[in-house]
Amino acid sequence: MAKSALSAQGADRVGLELTVSGAEHGPLSVSLRTLAGDRTELVASQTARAGTPVVFRGLVPGRYLLDIQEKQRDLRFRLGFEVASPTGASG
Repeated sequence: MAKSALSAQGADRVGLELTVSGAEHGPLSVSLRTLAGDRTELVASQTARAGTPVVFRGLVPGRYLLDIQEKQRDLRFRLGFEVASPTGASG
């Protein structure tokens, strides 16, 4: 099970906190990528253990792909999401 939370960081950025439970078989590889058309670009990656939060800060508006891998059991989970521009912001 994974629990995630978004938090505002200033007027146009957010932070993402992810906590994974039930991963007793070893560390998890967590990566965050931006999506642009059919291309992805690595933003950050971290190694996580069950119950320890992984935090990504300063995410700007755009499309993202969160990838969680447990290599020992060859499991992979992916979650796509979008950070929208604040209402009324110009740019």
